[in-house]
Parts: sequence; C-alpha cells; structure tokens
Amino acid sequence: MRNELSTESFAKVWNFAKDFNLGALERNEELRSGACYAYRFSYALLVWVNEISKLNKHDDKLLLILKESISDLSTSFFLFLQGFYKPSLFIMRGGIENFVRFFYLANNVGENDNRIDVIFSQLKHEYFSKSRIIHTAIVSLHNIYGEISICIHGDVRYMEMLGGLTGYPQYNKEKASLFIEKNKSICVILNFLLLHCHINEFKSFHFKLKDSITSLLEKNQKKFIFGM
Repeated sequence: MRNELSTESFAKVWNFAKDFNLGALERNEELRSGACYAYRFSYALLVWVNEISKLNKHDDKLLLILKESISDLSTSFFLFLQGFYKPSLFIMRGGIENFVRFFYLANNVGENDNRIDVIFSQLKHEYFSKSRIIHTAIVSLHNIYGEISICIHGDVRYMEMLGGLTGYPQYNKEKASLFIEKNKSICVILNFLLLHCHINEFKSFHFKLKDSITSLLEKNQKKFIFGM
C-alpha cells in the first residue's frame, strides 16, 4: 500500500543524497589537513591489497577477506570526511575483525573459529613465545578494537540520533581527532603485519610503492623486518 507521506519524505531524502557534497567543509583547512594526514596511512593498505591481488599469493577466500578489511577501512575514511563519526568507527571495527581473520587463517593459527575474541586470544598465545614484536602488535590491535567498541556502545558522546539531514556534513574536532588517531594506529599495525607475512612479495614492488609502506614503519618494526 502506498503511503503519500512516506513517499514525500523519501523524495526529500533522495534529493539530499543526490545533491550531497562537502559544501562548506571544503574550505575547512583543519579537516583537510587532518584528512590528508590520515589518508597517507590508509594509502599504504590500498597499495598492499592491490599488489597482493596481482600475485595470486592467497586463495580466493583469503584474498576476499583481506579486500573486505581494506574496503571497510576505506569506507570508514569517507564517512569520517562527511562527519558520520559513529558509523565510521563501526565500520573501522569491522575492518579490524576482517583483517584479524585474514591474518589468523593466512598463518594457520588454531582452528577455523569465527569468534573474534577467540581469534585474538589464539593469536596472542601463538606469538607470545614465537615473536614478541608480533605479539605486541596483536595486543595493541586488540586494545584499539576494545576502545572503538566502547565508543560505539558505551560512550554517550558518540550517541548520534538523526536530528535532521541538514546537519550533515558536519565537523567535530574532538571526534575527528579520535578517528585520525585510531586510523593511524590501525594502519601502522596492519602495514607491519602484512610486511611480516609478505616480505618476499614486497621486494618485487615498485620503489615508490615500497616507500609508501616503509614510511609507516616504527623504528623497532623496521629493525625487525630489515635488520636495520
């Protein structure tokens, strides 16, 4: 049954979506600077998924999980640009979940379990004695995952009731800064873990692509990977 009020309301939503753009935020230098900084970290992961896809390194299932992870993080970035901060964190969390599943399966750790806390637990146990720096990276990623979960489910500052579409896009310095911080931390860890798994494939990358990856490494990570 057709409802005239809902049809009229949908027409307004459709027009909003059709004409949506950053508007005045295009001139917000604080947002532009922060987004440019955040994208530098996201870009390295796009390089990884593009190059790995060319090499037939993993079976279709593993590659799909990795692509989904990077796709989630990229979508999170675009939601952040528009001021949809809670959805951006929600999808960022999904990106972590998919990457951890990829890393878990790619390294044949434990049984094929889909429960994210079990996967984290098994990974931490696996690398506690095998490699402390990998163990530390996994622990840090798990901690970030927990912090994002609190923002989504427990922090009243992130409770966003839709008050009207005309309020978007928006910019909130505190929430934007949190996204940039978490995005950086996640990308640095994922970049390091991918390099650990694919050091031989990395050697075949174009030198400019190598630079985009190595520039994210922390000093101890670089020493672990390259002995320098």
